[in-house]
Order: sequence, then structure tokens, then C-alpha cells
Amino acid sequence: MLNNELSLAYSIHTNPGIYAVLLGSGVSFSAGIKTGWGIVLDMCRQLAALEGVSNLTEAEAESWYREKYEEEPRYDDLLERLGKTPDERQAILNKYFIPTEEEIEEGIKQPTAAHRSIAELVKKGYIKMILTTNFDRLMERALTDIGVDYDVAWNDDGFAGMRPYVHSKCTIIKLHGDFKDTRIKNTREELEVYSERQNQLLHRIFDEFGLIVAGWSGVWDEALKAAMLRTVSRRYSWYWLSRGEVQPEAQDITQHRSANVIQIDGADQIFTKLVHQVEALESMTTQNPLNPEIGRAMVKKMLRTNDFIGLHDLLKEEADQVISFINSVPTDTYDRANSAEFFRRLMKQYYTKSETLLHMVAAVCYFAEDKKYFDLVKKIIESLYIRKSGGYTSLINLAKLPTLLVMYTTGIASYASGNLKGFYTVIVEPKSTERLDIGRERLLFQAYAIEVFREVPKQSFTHALPDREVFTLQNRELNDWLENVFRPYFTGTAYQVTFDTFEFLYSFAYINEDKRNWAPPGCFLWRSASHHHIRDYVKSLVSQGENHALSQVLNLGREDVDVNLKIYSDFLQRVSQQLVYSETLFINDLLTD
Repeated sequence: MLNNELSLAYSIHTNPGIYAVLLGSGVSFSAGIKTGWGIVLDMCRQLAALEGVSNLTEAEAESWYREKYEEEPRYDDLLERLGKTPDERQAILNKYFIPTEEEIEEGIKQPTAAHRSIAELVKKGYIKMILTTNFDRLMERALTDIGVDYDVAWNDDGFAGMRPYVHSKCTIIKLHGDFKDTRIKNTREELEVYSERQNQLLHRIFDEFGLIVAGWSGVWDEALKAAMLRTVSRRYSWYWLSRGEVQPEAQDITQHRSANVIQIDGADQIFTKLVHQVEALESMTTQNPLNPEIGRAMVKKMLRTNDFIGLHDLLKEEADQVISFINSVPTDTYDRANSAEFFRRLMKQYYTKSETLLHMVAAVCYFAEDKKYFDLVKKIIESLYIRKSGGYTSLINLAKLPTLLVMYTTGIASYASGNLKGFYTVIVEPKSTERLDIGRERLLFQAYAIEVFREVPKQSFTHALPDREVFTLQNRELNDWLENVFRPYFTGTAYQVTFDTFEFLYSFAYINEDKRNWAPPGCFLWRSASHHHIRDYVKSLVSQGENHALSQVLNLGREDVDVNLKIYSDFLQRVSQQLVYSETLFINDLLTD
């Protein structure tokens, strides 16, 4: 089942033009625009100051006005008292909505990322109707800036005379008025009742459109709430974007409309991300938002726009779903721990749950250059490592499979892109937060292939899986399986050599960190086609001088690298004696010439 956020992107993409957006004061407030009631209270303070009563708080100014004039403060009454001519009154309003040069430089009273993202969705044809309780013209400016034509109305005359919205690129309905019209709705009394024409218009919109609610609490606008509650049809879903819990005054609406509530950090974040998601869907032939290809397209889009925060949220959310599945798998059931059929099925489930994340991190490590992106992936890897306790070893170890899959994917992508510093970040640096043996906290030592599949049930694979100290050609099925797992992620005829070179570097990095005469073997041991490439590759690296690329992979100086190459050569010679293989192992050539 899709989460609500992905469901929203999918619904917008598959139903262009049938979703309306309702923007409340929260969307404009982040641009430095006061709410309508905030403007009323500010004008009360100004009027009090003119009457010789200074330094009042907003609450004090409201009480002062009631006592002074024996009526509730109203927008139009305050304007008439503060400005004697239309020009004066307009000047008073302008300062609340039109930015000064200094404010423009600071980005105040300008369309926000949310306004611009909504405008982009309008331009693409996904949004045709915008309702707003705001008096400002930020939405209009965002549309104008990208050349989108729109119709706008804010009173009964405008509603009666506007073009039918089915023929408009975009229609903006300003439910409470426009700041240049003093007849705006602002007080609780004014917000209790709409005209018959406005109610009829809202009934049609709520009946014919899905609705995305942003920045509106539902606390004050009784007439708008009543219009929502009167509408009973549910042709399309409603989505309620909420910072924190939905206000109690609005819960009857969300329940009545069966609205999908999406917890957000802010309107800018969610609408920007929504555009990325819809654009990713546009680029795919399929319309399944969980398709891994879509996740990869979203990542590439965010990298192009340097949207680090959006990418962080996207990867974390996908990783959290994988983590949730890992935590849901029991490890203490005897029948499961000893069932090859269950084990194979669980392997597939771990892979399937991780597949979208694998495509995402592969794109990050192949296309990114800035180290902050590799540090982000490192954190994702560390978050996936769950060292379960209590249960059967085979199931406890298999819980590390998503970690192994992500490390392999990111390592292959880093090598393929030539980013060896990135390789070090995602393969050598990740550490477990669990208490492990001293010096063994690196995930390099905890999530390699033989460890993950240690003590698997018999018949889980065609052949018995390799013992840690024994590796023969009959036991190579595990690494062959891994090679095939990652083949769809990397195109090109040289994939096999790329995979083998990665496993060589992984194995060499392991022995470099461990300083013992053992490392996880890989396919490169028995594939002679890769030997010459790896030999030439390593020779080319170490021939580059003191600060050669292999030193970057291992974060070591030249002398230490040479020492570790000798240790590694001894290990491979020992392993080669177990291989039914006639050729001289290529590592012999690494330390000569």
C-alpha cells in the first residue's frame, strides 16, 4: 500500500486537472505576510498610537479598540479611521503586501517555494483550481513569473462574471477577498456566513475536484467548514497537509471527508518534493510510484537541482520502510530457521523491500561528486544495520542482507564512476552503533556475503555455502547470485569486469583494515577474463606516485599499501590452492615490474 505522500503524487499524476489546492494563511505567513487578523490587530495598535496610547500588545490593542469604539475591530472600519482618502488607505494596505526594495533583497513578501511549486504544477496541467483564504497576490505573482494565464475572482460579481473554470488554465478563488478591496472577510462574524452564490460555487468545486489543503487550520472559517461538511460526494480523495496534529476544530472535516493526513515540516518542503515526484512519474512509462526506476529518476532530479534536504528526506523515508520490515521478521522460530524454502523466500523479500532504495543510492553514488552526498548514503547504510539478538543464527545474520545489498550497490557505483574517495566513504567508513568487539565495529567486517549467509539451512542453495576458511569453485554460487542481483542497476557490456573489480577492492579494503591474512573472496578469483583487467588497474593506480588512487581508497600512504598488497598476495595464494584452476593467480604480478 502506498503511503499518503506517494499516493498524492500518484493521484495528481494519473488524474491531471482534477485536484484543487486550498491555501491558508500558513503558506503566506512564511513569506512574511501577516494573517488577515494579524493586520487588523496591527492597525488597532497604529490607531491607538495616533490616539496617544503607545506600546500596546496586539491583545491590548484589540481590547482598547473595543472599549474606545464599542464595536469589534473590522478591516474596513480601521482603514477608514487611519486613512481619509482612497490613496491613503491603499498606501496603508500596500505596506503589508508589497515588498520594499530591502525586503525584496531579503526575499520577504515574495512567492515562496510552495507558491512556485504549485505554479509549476499548474503549468504542467496538474492543478487547475486554487482556493485561498489569503488576501495577498503571491500565488498570482508565481503564476505570472512563469508565464501562466489565470482567472481570479473574490466576490459575487467576480464569481458571476468569471470564465467557466473548465475553459481556464487556472482559476483562483479568493474566498475572503483581495487586499485592494476593503470588503474582505476577516472577523469571526464575517467568516460565519458565505453568500448563496459563493456556497454554490464551493459545492461544485468540492463535488467535482479532489482537494489538497495546506496552511489552513480550520479553526476560524466556519462558513468554509460548513461548505465542506455539506458536501457528501467523494469522487476524488482529499489530502490534508498538517504541521503536527490536525486541530480538533478540523478533525470533523477530515473524518467526514475521509481525508488522507500527511504530516509535513512545511509547505515549501512538501510542494517542492511533490513536483519532483510528479516529474519522476512523467519520465517513466509505468505509472507505479513504487517502481524503483521512479526512485532513481527522483534522485537524479534532486542531484541536478542540488536539493540535498529533499534527497535526505527521500532516502530516509525509503530506508525507514526497509528498517520496519527487518524489525518485523522474527528470528526465534525453529521451523523457519531450518526451512530452506522459507529462507529463500525471506531472501527475496529482503531484496524486494530494498530494491527501490538500491536504485536510489546507486544513482547518488554514480552521479554525485560532493562528499556530503556520500556521507548521507553512509548514514543510510549505518541505519540499516540491525544486529538482532535472541534467535537462530541463520535468521539473525540474514537481517544484515539489506546492509550488504546497499554496500555492494554503492561500492560498485562509486567505482564505476571513478570516485574512489566516495568508495572509501560508503565501504570502509560505515560503523555499527551496537557494542561489538574492539576494532570490529566497521560494517565491512559485519555484513560481507559469507557472514550474512552463515549457517543457512541445507538446500537453500544448490551447493553448500562456503565456509569462512574454505572457498572452492563449487561454492561460488553465492557471489554469482550477488553479481546477478546488481546486473539490472548498471548498464554496459563491461559490467562483469566492473563487478569483479569492485569485489577485489572490497576484499583488499577488508584485509587493509583487518591486518589479518583473510578477506571475503569474490568472483574475481575464478574468472580469468577479469584477472588481466584488475592486474592492469592496480598497477596503473600504484604507478601514480606517492598519492596514488589506491591510497585514496584505503586512506593510506604508499608504503602501507605495499605492505597490505603483500599480505593480500599471500592470502590469495593460499586460496588459489583450493581452487580447481590451472592458471597462475594474477596477484603474483602485482608486486613485480
